[in-house]
Amino acid sequence: MMVNDKIAKLFLDLGCGYTPRGIKLANSGIKYIGVDLPSVINTISPIIKEFIGENDNIICKSGNLTNYSSIIEALGDNKGELFITTEGIMNYLNSFELEEVISNIKRLLKAYGGKWVTCDNTLLATQKYIIAAALGIPPEKSEMLAQMGNNMATSMAKIKKFDNVFVDKDLEKCKKFLDDNGFDLNIEKGSKHLPKMIRAIAAFPENIAMNMRKVLEDMDFWIITLKNDAKDIVPYEGKKFNIDLKREEGIIIIKLEGRLDTISSKIMIEAFNDEVKKGNFTEIKIDLGNVEFISSGGIRALTIIDNNLGNEKHIEITNIKDNLKEMILSKEYEDIVKFKFK
Repeated sequence: MMVNDKIAKLFLDLGCGYTPRGIKLANSGIKYIGVDLPSVINTISPIIKEFIGENDNIICKSGNLTNYSSIIEALGDNKGELFITTEGIMNYLNSFELEEVISNIKRLLKAYGGKWVTCDNTLLATQKYIIAAALGIPPEKSEMLAQMGNNMATSMAKIKKFDNVFVDKDLEKCKKFLDDNGFDLNIEKGSKHLPKMIRAIAAFPENIAMNMRKVLEDMDFWIITLKNDAKDIVPYEGKKFNIDLKREEGIIIIKLEGRLDTISSKIMIEAFNDEVKKGNFTEIKIDLGNVEFISSGGIRALTIIDNNLGNEKHIEITNIKDNLKEMILSKEYEDIVKFKFK
């Protein structure tokens, strides 16, 4: 496995999901820190504990990739060069979120050293060939199945995948993007690092497992490090999230401050739900004048509040900054955003 090849001792899994890799790494003496949304962490933490009991080598913390402070909080007092990985997460970011995540990874590598390893750039192509190998069908047919799966997933989540420069089909655009942001890139094939036995495919019939292994061996892993002359990043933590909620003549007025991301959105929705229980409101106005950043999760939270007004009325967004309004009104959200702006 690549992490062992490079003698990494501090593994940071951004958007860790439900992967079991943390258990294997922890048992190998490698410190594993998985960061994901609260709903994911709350689900996997008891499962991990059931498998390996109390183990200081594995930590799972709630955090947001666009929020540097939450990642640093997850790292805690741990020191040493980082082995950062993102798997199946970069393709969920819009262009605004991508810039935030790239900046955060750059800051992490500047502060801790190490590398960032990902295969997200070629994920869609890899899916196509894995499905083809598993089903014994031509890749052109499996591509349609892979795309159908992606469409179903994104439709349910009301987001789009593969819609930023990092996962553009033209990989040269991504390479230039990384270079412009102060990163060096080295691409290695999976064959250089795959273990003899891959548990994920071990249960398949031998011929299918062999075909799937060939796909994984041919998969590109992008190993990304900071250039020696990469510019220092000026930290900007921004304002702490705050919510002020009041009523004026039957109108619910929500004034937000700071970052509206997946984590702070939960606070907003809980406060809103408590207020709605009191009944008797005619309008909802949300003042975003002091909001500095909105993630896709933040936009979805606004649509949840908007849906409380039914089909004929919509929330009114006030004082929003031009760049945030531009993001909300971008094509990727046109099917779900019905807000009024003032």
